Amino acid sequence: MGILLSWLNLAEGSAANLAVSSEAAGLGLRAVLTPQISDIWRSTAWGATAINLRIDLGSAQNLGLVAIAAPRDGLLPSTGATVRLTADAATLDGSAALDTGSQSLGTAMASFGLWAWASSTLISARYLRLQLTGTASDAYLQLGRLWVGPALITTRQASYGYSLGASDPGSNARAPLTGVRDVQRGRPYRTLAFTGDTLTSAEAAQVEQAALAAGSTGQVFAARVHTDPARTGCFGVFSRAPTLTRVANALWRADFSLEEDL
Repeated sequence: MGILLSWLNLAEGSAANLAVSSEAAGLGLRAVLTPQISDIWRSTAWGATAINLRIDLGSAQNLGLVAIAAPRDGLLPSTGATVRLTADAATLDGSAALDTGSQSLGTAMASFGLWAWASSTLISARYLRLQLTGTASDAYLQLGRLWVGPALITTRQASYGYSLGASDPGSNARAPLTGVRDVQRGRPYRTLAFTGDTLTSAEAAQVEQAALAAGSTGQVFAARVHTDPARTGCFGVFSRAPTLTRVANALWRADFSLEEDL
């Protein structure tokens, strides 16, 4: 039930290579490597077939998070769609490092368009494969973000007092004489705020590393509950890079505040 935080996407590295078994013209796979989830890769016809998304990181890396996202206003996978993640340190399509088995993709993505695998025990892997299987009613598959990286999962859960909110970037103004209201509709994005009051020194050091790497403009993935990242987490930026406060001997506090990326 710890806090989940990842601030480095190894899939974006110069040594990484991505390949997919289905791709619609003009909607290539490089789109999943931009921070904007509205930039999409799209498959050709999907249906009750499997699409394989393969990632070669160039060398074995220590991994704690693999996450994918799709725009919430797009066509999300149906309830019966599944995903299987396998990973191996030496063999393409191998599963010696990890095999999640078939997991629900459509149910996970139903709320916020997210699916994620996270583990507090890092695995060593170079090759990863996401096998995405639709149902007869799934016309196509589209994804807007892929993340493969290390992760901090804290020992203790987030403290009470966390908040969940939303912000609307649109504008709302009235004409000075007629009083007619002019609205430029925005796309509301989530805002998450939570605190870790009982971080160890080792965990605090990783939070400091994340703050220095991401600042308030670099994308991160963070979730209040690591066992439910699709519902309690998001891709986004820190509203303010976390500040660490020492509250006792070898005990630290950090405040996390994020704005969701769309």
